[in-house]
Amino acid sequence: MEDIKLYYASKGVVKHLLFILVVAGSIIYSLIHAEDAAPGIGTWTLLALLVLIGVFFVYYGIKKGKNGKPVLTVRQDRVILHGIKDWEVHYSDVESFFLSDDKDLLLINYKENVAHKKMADASASGRVVRKFSRAVIGSEEGLPASDLNLKPDELLNLMEERLNAYREKQQEK
Repeated sequence: MEDIKLYYASKGVVKHLLFILVVAGSIIYSLIHAEDAAPGIGTWTLLALLVLIGVFFVYYGIKKGKNGKPVLTVRQDRVILHGIKDWEVHYSDVESFFLSDDKDLLLINYKENVAHKKMADASASGRVVRKFSRAVIGSEEGLPASDLNLKPDELLNLMEERLNAYREKQQEK
């Protein structure tokens, strides 16, 4: 099986760039009207924080839009989420995949022993986040499913096909 690379659809990139423009516009507006507010250390700290967040979003948006790097790479034995740091989900660890209610995330249902190991390896705050995620969305981890060049239902079908093919291949061994 060949690798399948999924990219942000053009509408997704446009949506992210519009968000970045809104954030940048808010920061510029705040800079122009900062004198109207009661200037103090808190005001300048907030302004500096907004500027840093804005610069990050503008940089990340331009980088994400221009570098042509895929968001997800679906391989025969794993799926890779490309970001600041690549994150791999091996099919050998997965029980099933399912979509969130709003179809924005492809959620991962790990095998019980893997889920316990991930929980044990997590920090105290990581365990809290994992428990909260499981309670709210039904899974501890997920992959982006919206704004890709493949519809969420098609992505789910692809992942189920790859997971089933991986299992069949493992049974043959």
